[in-house]
Amino acid sequence: MDPQPVLTVQDSRPNWWSRNWRWLVPVGCIAGFMAFLAFCAGLAAICFFGITGMIKSSDAYQEAFARAKSSPAVAQELGSPINEGFFTTGNINVSNDSGNARLSIPISGPTGAGTIEVVAEKVAGKWTFSTLKVEIPSKGKSVDLLP
Repeated sequence: MDPQPVLTVQDSRPNWWSRNWRWLVPVGCIAGFMAFLAFCAGLAAICFFGITGMIKSSDAYQEAFARAKSSPAVAQELGSPINEGFFTTGNINVSNDSGNARLSIPISGPTGAGTIEVVAEKVAGKWTFSTLKVEIPSKGKSVDLLP
């Protein structure tokens, strides 16, 4: 008696990669692109908040905001308390004991909002303001904060 040949069934199904590459490649590319966008957005946020933080911690900003906050004329127009806005714009250039600043600082109170306009120069470690006023566009008014 001859032994019967054993029949083996070969799996004719393709492997996992062959079955799934059509959706895996686009999903992988999209996921990689989304990760890249998230990285870029995070980097932009770090730069934005870092620069804004440096401007807000400057002496020129602090002194300008303190003068506006303590001004009775500004409190009369905007109400009290006066709060800082979020998007300060402008530039500050400081080198040792000298420098200059040009800032627009948004502020608000219970009855209105305005912008502190600052133009200042630092000489021998002291800021001197040539322009320091609060513009209140909704009322068409301007409050000068210089003595």
